Formats: sequence, C-alpha cells, structure tokens
Amino acid sequence: MRRAAHAIILAVIVAAFPALLPLKDARAHYFSATTVRYTSTPASGVITPSDPSVCTVAKANPARGIRGMNPDGIGSSAKSVNAYLFDASCDGGANSIEMRVHPDFTETEAATVAEKYGKAVGRLPKVLRTGIKPAKGLRILSIHKGRSSQYASRLFGIVHIYTESMPDEEFEEILAHEAAHVSLDDRILTGKRPDRAWGAARNADGSRFISTYAKQRPQQEDVAESFPAYLAARFRPSRITGKWEKTIYETIPNRIAYFDALLTASDMTPFTKTSPNVAGLVISQKGRDSRSLSMEAGNAATYRIRLLSPPDASVTVTPASDDATAATVSGPLTFEADNWHIRQTVTVTGAGPGTATISHTTSSTGGKYENIVAADLPKVSVTVSDNPVSLSVSGNGSVDEGDPALTVTATLGTANATGQALSIPVQVRTAGTTASPGDYTLASTISIADGAISGETDFEVADDSDVEALESVVVELGSALPSGLSPGTTDHVTIGIGDN
Repeated sequence: MRRAAHAIILAVIVAAFPALLPLKDARAHYFSATTVRYTSTPASGVITPSDPSVCTVAKANPARGIRGMNPDGIGSSAKSVNAYLFDASCDGGANSIEMRVHPDFTETEAATVAEKYGKAVGRLPKVLRTGIKPAKGLRILSIHKGRSSQYASRLFGIVHIYTESMPDEEFEEILAHEAAHVSLDDRILTGKRPDRAWGAARNADGSRFISTYAKQRPQQEDVAESFPAYLAARFRPSRITGKWEKTIYETIPNRIAYFDALLTASDMTPFTKTSPNVAGLVISQKGRDSRSLSMEAGNAATYRIRLLSPPDASVTVTPASDDATAATVSGPLTFEADNWHIRQTVTVTGAGPGTATISHTTSSTGGKYENIVAADLPKVSVTVSDNPVSLSVSGNGSVDEGDPALTVTATLGTANATGQALSIPVQVRTAGTTASPGDYTLASTISIADGAISGETDFEVADDSDVEALESVVVELGSALPSGLSPGTTDHVTIGIGDN
C-alpha cells in the first residue's frame, strides 16, 4: 500500500513539474555530429548483448502496481497506470532496480522487454547503477512503447525508454548516456556544489566538446556525452576505430583525466582499463594548433606539447633542432600517467637568420610510446630573421562608438627591400578580447610597400544602440609572416571600446 501511495504522489509531482525532471536524449547516438562533423555511429558495439551481465530479471508472474508513467514522452503529463513490475537484481543482490513496463505491452511482451533492458543495465559500469552521491543512481527503468526520445529524470533516478525509437545496434550505449544523467550529473554538474574541477577540465580542453549536442547544452549534456566516449577509449579501444580513439583523446583529454581521478576500479566494474591503441604528440602555440614559429635572432618563442593518450610507463620527449646556427631548443620533458594531458612548454631561441626544423623523439619502457617512429611525430618549423615586425595603435589605444577610426600600424626593423609589397597578417586574439566581431571592423592584412618601413590599416567601431560596458579587442600578428620577418617585442596591441 505504501509503494502504491508513493507511486501516485510521484506521478502527481511529475505531472505538475515535468520541466524540472527530464533530460532529453535528442540524438540518434552520442557520437553523432562530433567536433569533426562525422555523423555515423562508429562506437556502436562498445557494449553488446554478448557481454556478460550482472543483473538478473525474474520474468514469471510479474506483479502489477500503480505507477506514474509517461507514454507520450517528454513534455507531456505523466499518467498513473497499472504497470507490470519486475525486479532487476544486480551486483550479487547488492543493488535492485525496479523495471516498470507500460500496460500497452502484453504480459509476455513485458517480460521480454524487461529482461532485455534489465540485462543491458547489468552490462554497464557499476557506477551507472549506484551513482556517486548526491546523484541518485539508476533506481527505476520505465519502459514504454512508442517513438518518443529516451530521457532521464535525474531527481528520481528514472530512465525512460521508448522501445520503437531505440535502435537495437546501439541501445546499450544510449542507455549508458541516460544512466550517466542519473548517476553522475548531480555529482559533477548540477548538484548544490557543481565540481569546479570539471569546469577547469573543460576549459583546459579549449572548450571543445565531443559532440555538438554537448556543445549546445554543456550544463545538461557534457557529462552524459563525454562519459560513453571515455568508456570507449579508456576501456574498450579495440571496439572502436583508431580514428575515433584519436578524436576522443584529441578533443577531451582533460575530461578523460578527470574521470580517471574520480572513478575507482570498483566503480567501473566489470570494465578494465586497457592500454590505448593510439599514441603521439599534440602541439599547440598561443592557444591554437600551430606548427610554425617566427622570431628575431636573439629572441625566444615557445610552443606547448602533451601526449596524445595515457602512457603505460614514463615517457621522455626530446626536442631537437636540425640547425643550431638558426635556432636552439630546450631540453627533454617527462610525462607520467597522471600528467600526460597537461601541456608542457618548449622554448626555441633564435641564434641567427635562417630556418630550422624542431623534431621530436620519445623514449619509454613499455606500451605504445616505446617504439614510435620519429618521422611519425609532429615537427615545428622555425623562421629566424633580423627584421622584426611590431604593432602599434594610434591615440591612447581606446575609442568610443561614433569616433573616427583608430590606426593600427605594422613597423619593420629595417625598410622593405624585397622589391614588392609585404602583406603582414593581423588577427584578433580570442584570449583577452571581450567585444563581439560585429562591434568592430579590421582588415586581415597590413600592406608595407617596397622601400617603406611601415604600413597601416583602420580599426573601426560599429555605432549601435546597445548599452554596453567597456570592451576590449586584442589585435595580434598572424602566424604566417612573410619569409625573413619575425614578431618583434610588441606583437600585439589592446584596444578599448567605450559606449557613446
């Protein structure tokens, strides 16, 4: 009687406050429309019906009881129905999940779908059943007919399944996505104290996301989208393509490291971590992917480097210059299993005019990083000149809406003697810029005529009707400077924009 009364109360709550509860799975698959816009489903098969299950479902003579169910899908009112009730006993009886099956099914059909999805729950990592407090964990699986989207009610630990829209070839992965909502979201994203470490990991990943769905709804979907990718890459890489494994490690390395630190081996039972099938180096410079540096002789420039994937043992990365008369490079870097994802800095110093190539070698005592061919690792091209380019801006570097344009000037160390005009690339740096692109106009290049020492372009501000606080724009030299030129000591300028 208590269970029936509780179910009626729950049905009323769900009906009255549906917007507070569900997290809708609007995708066909968590990998669809990824950061590289590859829209197939390459990770189906990470979990399969042939994998062992730690849940059993008693199919015979199911109980009946009044439960709140939602046969019309997310956004519609829940209805109290006389549901078929099955118990999924999991983890040796330590965990129990109520399987509610809508009476639109016959008793035989209900037993079949209850067993199918109950067994599937037993193929997931244990943490997706038990949850991490304050997350509820998976307490109820509510199974309906129909073609509505799957969704989760995290406040009550319910995952709602609609069998006619659930693709057989990947339903375990979609179930993992929904179970992550009820088992992880309140611990990481949406609890009373959202985990700052997750936000820091996302920022360290350059605010990149494994799917457009996660990017569109980061506070709702980032964890549920990232976890199945983590599961695939760290535990069953042999079941996905090398291309996808590489994409995961390139896109969300810091989130992967976050999950590694949060989740214990017991949490992930029956999954066991496996050595990655991919290995390599990832190079970035000034917050963007770049494999070229320009500098003046006597000056230095830096780039950053990290491992592509977690190593099985310590890895030493050694950079080397092929022409020390043009450029020298700093010494070896060491990466461990707990810092493989953290970028370390390499410093290149210009020794004299010319070009050099910085190559890299790795050494390790085991795993994929032991025998990497140096030719397969990325290189950095270096151009050293004795003719630096500096930027300056007219006035005091600030302008109000409606004022005349400012002048941005590029100045060489010595006059252009190439016999032709030089095109100096300029761009707006993301870091430090608070203004929107529609607030200003800036050409992408500054031309310096033959025989001249400088050139200029206008920085114009749009005069709009919006009331805005003081904004800033950081204008910097582009990376592809003409041959023989290098960034000077002033390679960027900051412009303030005031409202009128």
